[in-house]
Amino acid sequence: MGFLIGAINTYFFTHKSWFSPDEYGLTRILVDVSVLVAAISTLGTTTFLYKFFPYYKSNLESKKNDILSIALLVSAVGFIFTCLQLWVFQPLVVQKLGTNSQLFIQYFYYVIPLGGCLLLYTVLEAYSYGFDKGVFTSFLKELVVRLYTFVAILLKVFDLIDFDDFVMLFAFQYFLIIVILAVHLHRKGELFLSLKVSRVTRKFRKKILAIMAFTFMVVIVTVLRQTIDSLVLAAREDLAKVGIFGFSVYLVSLMQAPFRSIVAVTIPILSRSWKDKNIKEITKIYQRSSINLLSFALCIFYLVWLNFDDAILFFGINPEYLEGKWVFFILGIVSVIEMGTGVS
Repeated sequence: MGFLIGAINTYFFTHKSWFSPDEYGLTRILVDVSVLVAAISTLGTTTFLYKFFPYYKSNLESKKNDILSIALLVSAVGFIFTCLQLWVFQPLVVQKLGTNSQLFIQYFYYVIPLGGCLLLYTVLEAYSYGFDKGVFTSFLKELVVRLYTFVAILLKVFDLIDFDDFVMLFAFQYFLIIVILAVHLHRKGELFLSLKVSRVTRKFRKKILAIMAFTFMVVIVTVLRQTIDSLVLAAREDLAKVGIFGFSVYLVSLMQAPFRSIVAVTIPILSRSWKDKNIKEITKIYQRSSINLLSFALCIFYLVWLNFDDAILFFGINPEYLEGKWVFFILGIVSVIEMGTGVS
């Protein structure tokens, strides 16, 4: 359902009557930079939550569980540091992107609320996985956010708001699901905040610092790989090219739809299995996820590739997006290979 709403949103964004490629490109680069801001700000806390939650849950009373407090504190420090870097390097951003992507410069600071909300939701989402709430968090992120964006798009399409108001609403798209998830955890009695350092934290502090430092480097490289294209295109070409590239990336993301859901469901199971040294269960999950994800990825890849030109013309999408066909082909092949490795 989430990807159905996302497809409708993309249709509105790319149709020749409602948004220009520049405006769609702005939404893509705002998201990409915000993802980069959130990733840098986490300082590796999400992996810390995935890995160590079973230890905190098994060995501490609820009121003494400080895992979320640590994650929020570290992320807050990281976010403040990242915002300072945005302020320091703004002149460089203006120099590199000001000529070809003036629209991004105009709305540059909207990456702060968008990145901040994404960061807070990412931390709460990783924490929620420990309570086997992967399905609920996927529902919020994959469906509710897209419904929110859909409403904002309709307001713009029917001229009830202007583009400035739309960008402002777009920048706060994660705020709603933060509130919903926090209220849900609180009502279930699963939202624990303790300012006292627990014995589990003291016992594993060296391992916690090591895994946060290591995975922080991995996350930065991964996110840079995902976002560097938009930044380079915005600097060397323009936001229209970012929009065309973003459209092809969206089509590739259709292939990855089940991957995010399967990851959300399997992370708590894998965490417990590693804790219990249940290698048989881990192997079963890796093997089954591999063959199922590979089959799905190949199916969607062929469906999109064989119908790329005809679909754009049939649905009235701006013909400029035909330029992204080979972008989809190359990134699609990459996705097929990655999906074939399953959740390992």
